[in-house]
Amino acid sequence: MKIKNIVMIILLVSTMSITGLVIGQDNATNQSEKQHDVYYCPMHPQILYDHPGNCPICGMQLIKKEPQAANKKAPCSCCGMRRS
Repeated sequence: MKIKNIVMIILLVSTMSITGLVIGQDNATNQSEKQHDVYYCPMHPQILYDHPGNCPICGMQLIKKEPQAANKKAPCSCCGMRRS
């Protein structure tokens, strides 16, 4: 009886672990699929939309925000300026 309970607990824990891994992978996939383009006003950068259009403040055409490159060089540790 004791061995049966131990086996059941092991099966339950392993099933929960596998389920958690699968759900975590699904969430990561869904988040990358949900990323939308972001459009902003060059004069009013606080204005952000997920579609093209015009700024409601000044009427300028919104510009698509490009994703930041991951391989940009790090700033200098002593002064904070970007290296060329």
